Amino acid sequence: MHCPQNCPDDVPMKIYRLARKPCGCAVDVPCNCGAVMPCGNCGSVTPCGCSGGGSMAATAYDPYQASGYKQGQMVVMPDGTIYVVNKNSPAGTPGSSPDYTAIAGGTSASSIFDPAKAGSYTQGQLIVYNGAIYVVARNNPTGTPGSSPDYIAVSGGQGTPGPMGPTGPQGLQGPQGLQGLQGTQGLQGLQGPKGDPGSQGATGPAGSGGGATGPAGATGPAGATGPTGTSSVIPTFNFPDRNNYKAGQMVVSNGVVYVANIDAPQGLPVNSADWTPLDNSSGRPGRDLGSVVEAYNPVDAASYVPGQLVTDNGMLYQVINSPPTGAPGSSPDYINLSTAGGGGTGATGTILL
Repeated sequence: MHCPQNCPDDVPMKIYRLARKPCGCAVDVPCNCGAVMPCGNCGSVTPCGCSGGGSMAATAYDPYQASGYKQGQMVVMPDGTIYVVNKNSPAGTPGSSPDYTAIAGGTSASSIFDPAKAGSYTQGQLIVYNGAIYVVARNNPTGTPGSSPDYIAVSGGQGTPGPMGPTGPQGLQGPQGLQGLQGTQGLQGLQGPKGDPGSQGATGPAGSGGGATGPAGATGPAGATGPTGTSSVIPTFNFPDRNNYKAGQMVVSNGVVYVANIDAPQGLPVNSADWTPLDNSSGRPGRDLGSVVEAYNPVDAASYVPGQLVTDNGMLYQVINSPPTGAPGSSPDYINLSTAGGGGTGATGTILL
């Protein structure tokens, strides 16, 4: 079967079908030797280029542009299959949507013009080249579609590109990419200018021996005399005053110094739990006191030992260095242990031994 109106016998039937299949027409449509192309509707399919609908070039299918496709437009899928759009603003994807009809090609790579395979093309085969569809006019064609008479164009090629469309809105920011590899270390930088001197550092710890002791410095001037302190003596225990004694009160009884443990201590210091004798059995200078107090004697001072208790001018002292030098009250070898009296009503006397 050939095209019905004055077409040469070498124009294949496939061209005729191409002219009528997209529209689904029930009547024969003249093809005018391959120049008829798919049109927008059956009534507009006419010879010599479909004057009712115009020709449309086959373009690569773009899902983002599909909503703007018009009826009769041809699109090419990546595998070379050619589809014609059945309705304006089609939905879905060619191959699965009824809004598209396959008219040529398929999985065969021969649907896209390949000069290496052109010598094996057969008459009636459809070829896509630069967006236009061609039918092979004879077996083993030569040349290139668009310039060789061995190929007959059945759709227009790609038109002149339109003007640049407006820039679309800024897309959403994509996810953070993976961190890149560590780069190589750069070259050593130039030495910077010398900085200002820093502040004086703290004095370091003393070294471990070895250095000679320097000469003693000159004696500095004597300091101002401090205020005269309140004179105090350790009173002799007076039994009638016991209720007036406070905790911490020191008294002398039978030559032994005692300290009151509580306010208003009862009993005699020698046998009452309310009193504690000051003992130097542990020998801690300045803390443990001797059980015997004697009057300071400069002749005997060389024999005093740490912890020894002596009285001088009514004050109680403890020896902390042996042998002590100087006299109690002025020498650092003695500690003054005297406290004020406890406010008793009886006579307060100087310690006597």
